[in-house]
Amino acid sequence: MLALYKILVVDSDNESPDVISDRKLIYDLSYMDNCSYTCNNEVDLRNAYTDFNNVFPKYNFSLQQFITNSVEFQNEIDNKIGKVTPDEVKLLGLMWDRKKDTLMTRKFTLDNNFFYNVFGFSLTTQYTLFKIKLTLEIIHFL
Repeated sequence: MLALYKILVVDSDNESPDVISDRKLIYDLSYMDNCSYTCNNEVDLRNAYTDFNNVFPKYNFSLQQFITNSVEFQNEIDNKIGKVTPDEVKLLGLMWDRKKDTLMTRKFTLDNNFFYNVFGFSLTTQYTLFKIKLTLEIIHFL
């Protein structure tokens, strides 16, 4: 994260105010090896895409993927790289349906027999409630 801070924040001093703001937003919305960006129009999105593809190669990094909920722009990117982006992708530790623009947690099951057969014990009600509580806390955090 320190390297990302240097790339996106410290080394952006000579950029325009819009670029500086965009890069700070990306840094603020970073999680592990995912970065996120948000805007309200496709012009800003395209400008950010161009900027990201220009800033990272200077540090010998390249964007591994760029995923957007703009169907037209995503199709252009997919055609350029020769891949098709699925409708549901991982983002910031969650699943993002990019066409519906919704975030969701991974589905989990409460199969008591699985735990008993594999680990020799059954799930307790307390553990089950803890798992549900943890999922709801993640959703509340968003």
